[in-house]
Amino acid sequence: MPCGSTTGSVSKRLNAISPAPSIEWMTGWLSCAGLDFISAVINGRACTSNHLEIQLVQQVAKVRTDNPEQSVAKGSVQTPSSGVFSYPTGVLDISADTDEAAFVRWGVIYKYAGGQSPASGDIELNVAYTRCGEVVGAGTWQLDSTTTAVQYVPIAGWLPALLVDKVKLAAIVTNLSGNLQWRLVYRTAATSTSVPGSWTDVTDGYAPYTSGEVNTGDLAVSLGTVMWVQFGIAYNLSSAGTGQASIAAALSTRRS
Repeated sequence: MPCGSTTGSVSKRLNAISPAPSIEWMTGWLSCAGLDFISAVINGRACTSNHLEIQLVQQVAKVRTDNPEQSVAKGSVQTPSSGVFSYPTGVLDISADTDEAAFVRWGVIYKYAGGQSPASGDIELNVAYTRCGEVVGAGTWQLDSTTTAVQYVPIAGWLPALLVDKVKLAAIVTNLSGNLQWRLVYRTAATSTSVPGSWTDVTDGYAPYTSGEVNTGDLAVSLGTVMWVQFGIAYNLSSAGTGQASIAAALSTRRS
């Protein structure tokens, strides 16, 4: 598991044509797996007015990047002096934002001060981040059931338990019919994956899940001294009948 990196420096010429804020996204979407802290630097050069206003902005997506949450400003507003500025945000704890999200991206909010004239500048952004986690499984599964008895399907391979303190599932559930319900589960193997233990529910007060978009957030798992762990989906009918659903999901794990 990597434990951090940077987005790399991205520079764009921004033209503030209104005192109302605009957003320019400077990075692509990144996985939120294990991502808790960021430290950003914003530089401004060749700014045409000291009334240009620039601020770091962040956006997360709980499950799908085409359905993101509202953007949130971070750090403080910066203005140039003699056409330039350099601003380090320091370390920002964004774990409350990324906990129940699958993706995150950063950019800048820009505008000119009210009562002033349009302004422009060369704006550079570089974001460093910690990320002690990774996506360990992704795919699409068809669940069909005619019983209230619980059935199981693995959604990731066996992982060294030493690397797993928390787990997060982001899923889109479609075509659900009947009273099918499902939840995230795990099983462990003390010494060999050929002799696994029984499936156990991952503790989550929102389970069992049904249809729509689901993001479990980071859920703690206590694995003890076992060597291996595997995660899966448990599903069944809540009462007699038939039911089915299609699940597209990505599973990530992290260290504390």
